[in-house]
Amino acid sequence: MDPLSIAASCVALTGITAKIGTEITRFVVRYREFKDDLTGLSRLITELNLALSVLNDDLDPVQGECRVPSSFRPHLTPMLDNCQGILSELQSLFGRYTSRSITMGDVWERQGPES
Repeated sequence: MDPLSIAASCVALTGITAKIGTEITRFVVRYREFKDDLTGLSRLITELNLALSVLNDDLDPVQGECRVPSSFRPHLTPMLDNCQGILSELQSLFGRYTSRSITMGDVWERQGPES
């Protein structure tokens, strides 16, 4: 994968992480009892966003500089594709659960009926 394609993937994924961050905030505001569960996820999304920004900066296709070793670049494609898949799944889940009310059955599924 060439540096410009990798940079484009980083920019796209950065946009998705920003949207998911907003979805997490909306979800926590609506369902406060899930705050503790989603705090860790929110932190991971923020760290991913930071890593993508650093990677994008290291590629800098506009200046023609690429500080990512050419031997490492082929490994970026599957990693970025994996991130894309996971982030898309998260977006789908948040979309599904923010569009309806969470029931006690959903809480049982998450914690078990004894909670």
